[in-house]
Amino acid sequence: MSNTCFIGFKPTDYQYDTIKLIDQYRNTGTIISVLACRQVGKSLLNLNILFYESLNFPNKTSMYIAPTYKQAKKIYKEMIKSVGNNNIIQTANTQDMIITFINGSQIIFGSGAQGDALRGYTVSGILIVDEARDISDDLFYSVLMPMVRVHKSTILLTSTPRYKSGFFFSCYQKGNVITKYKSINYTDYDLSRFLTKEYVEDCRINLPSSAFITEVLGEFLDNNSTVFGDLKKCFVNEVKDRKITHVGIDWSLSTGNDNNVVTGLNMNSELVDQYVINNTSPTDTINKIANYLNKLGSHKINVVAELNSMGTVYFDLLKNKLNKNINIQGFNTSNVSKNAIINQLQVAIENGEFKLLKSEKELISEMKTFVADYNPKTRVVKYGAIQGCKDDRVMSLAFAMECFVNIKNKAVYIYNVL
Repeated sequence: MSNTCFIGFKPTDYQYDTIKLIDQYRNTGTIISVLACRQVGKSLLNLNILFYESLNFPNKTSMYIAPTYKQAKKIYKEMIKSVGNNNIIQTANTQDMIITFINGSQIIFGSGAQGDALRGYTVSGILIVDEARDISDDLFYSVLMPMVRVHKSTILLTSTPRYKSGFFFSCYQKGNVITKYKSINYTDYDLSRFLTKEYVEDCRINLPSSAFITEVLGEFLDNNSTVFGDLKKCFVNEVKDRKITHVGIDWSLSTGNDNNVVTGLNMNSELVDQYVINNTSPTDTINKIANYLNKLGSHKINVVAELNSMGTVYFDLLKNKLNKNINIQGFNTSNVSKNAIINQLQVAIENGEFKLLKSEKELISEMKTFVADYNPKTRVVKYGAIQGCKDDRVMSLAFAMECFVNIKNKAVYIYNVL
């Protein structure tokens, strides 16, 4: 490694240690796992490793895999741009994202979204799997790993962490313990020049705790992790302002244990009331909720109600029964939109922007048993109650917070033209 020349790339200590590992274990079939938080030069490292391997070892085929086509395309374009006017590229196929150098080496760029279409490639240089946490186990074990067997090529896994499951976590855990597995954790190094105290504190305030732990601290989460953390920071002894201005409605679309829950917040984002209806007919449910809302007062009231499935029917029936001062809007719940409003509620709690009485036992109980469940096969995070528990009150609160944050009272200005 002493003869290595870096031109235009001065590696940090942790980047250099990664390069040394690659050089030391080249063509041994070693899997090197790099655990990195955000904004510490992971992409720059990958780009330069691809250059180094391709230019110093002729007639080799290397491969770069990202979770999405857009991510792979970005690195492909950056590599083309960084070459500039130097005549080291023989051809660059933009459609297939393959770069061929004048020494016969190639770099193939692909994405996890291609799935089985990636089969058939053989890697003789290096295989880099970027953001490995977002690549499926099936793709890694059945498609990517066979690519390196013939030449015992090195696999470099670089990623921010997520959950304690999946091939990336497994390979990282095996590093430096089992032969042909090596690991390096960038958070073991001094990252202060990239992650300043101001930046870290800003992330601590504005990111959900799970994102802060993984993206900034670079730590793995448990597969089933509680979502809202320490709730004591949002407790108050009393709520003086009892005027409800923002409301969230979570429908129960079945009879039995599920609840219809109406959550009311005041202008200070404090929980004023949760109105719960259970085991009533749809007509009675609508009438009771309409009666409850109409009695809140003549001031402006904004409402967000779920639309999914029968929720659309309930929404239309309720809308027709509400006073004119009540503005009701629907919310289409998908896994993506649900994650967004739960993350929004997380941030509000962590920043002390939401308050409730510690006597709200039922809601607090639901919040303590509300978890993020990660499926390593689908790479999807789903929020919900643990088995045997409810989340009706939590979802109603999340809709109310969505109402508070995003549904604003619009001022109306009247003027005369003279």
